[in-house]
Amino acid sequence: MKTGILGAVSMAVYCISTALSAVWVMVAFTRISGAALTFITFLMAWAVFFLVHTLRGHDPFRLLREQWRGVLLLNVLTLFSWWLMFMALQRIEASVESAIYQGWMPLVVVVCELLVARSSVSRSRWLGALLILLSLMALVLMRLALGVTAQVSLVNLHEGIALATVAGITGGIYVFCSARLNRNSQYSAMDILCVRFFLLLIVTGWVGRENLHQLFTLDTAMLGQLIKLAFVSVLIPVFTLQFAIQHLGGGRVSILTPCVPVIALAAEFVLSTWHSPWVPVLVTVVCVAVLLSNVWFSQDRRVVRSGPMPVALQK
Repeated sequence: MKTGILGAVSMAVYCISTALSAVWVMVAFTRISGAALTFITFLMAWAVFFLVHTLRGHDPFRLLREQWRGVLLLNVLTLFSWWLMFMALQRIEASVESAIYQGWMPLVVVVCELLVARSSVSRSRWLGALLILLSLMALVLMRLALGVTAQVSLVNLHEGIALATVAGITGGIYVFCSARLNRNSQYSAMDILCVRFFLLLIVTGWVGRENLHQLFTLDTAMLGQLIKLAFVSVLIPVFTLQFAIQHLGGGRVSILTPCVPVIALAAEFVLSTWHSPWVPVLVTVVCVAVLLSNVWFSQDRRVVRSGPMPVALQK
């Protein structure tokens, strides 16, 4: 009972921190480049992962030595999913970005299972994927129809939707590939976290080098804000999600993750009320579709104990 309560609290912290950090990026970090934002955030997070894993007596580079091809693929996918996600958050509303990003992942996982793993996909999972696709299309079309708002220009709107889409697709591929890499549970989550960010740090550090020089020499206040963001957007969600998985199980965790866009939507209403009810309604519809897809996926796994992990476990 106690572990169940702790798992529920941990999951609540995960959802709240993930949603609020997305809104925070949208509101407070638009004047620095997406590359600099990503580099500093993940440099801090990776340093903590590396230090913790080393102090616990583990070899942080074991996975890299034993599965370097798989690690390289995970690095490429991580580069696109996280960097483009942060860039999208700088351009469109956090609730819309979160719904698009999260909506694409279960769709991509289903397609990868069918085309790459050559595994059969149940009717319920196809139905869940179809519901997500239709609700995503409706959300994107409605957001485009509403056009410019006080916070989002038309150019940023188009770029943000495109970036969130690519980020969600690569995030879904990452989920599928990381699950296949660790089919026999040979490696822990910390093993993966210690080696999956190298390419992301190299590329974003180089692309954002001018902005980084300014931050380290002139804008120390913003640098402090970015360090705080690293804890709120990466460290806290990663640790609380892992704790929740251990105490609640992956199936139940995957059912709860659609709360993230809804919480982001609530935070946006506090900052600036939407001029139309349709986008908030469609964000909620996408979340419900993802929830149903995850419920059906969990039911399938109880029948057949195989296949990749739930789409919630990408972080």
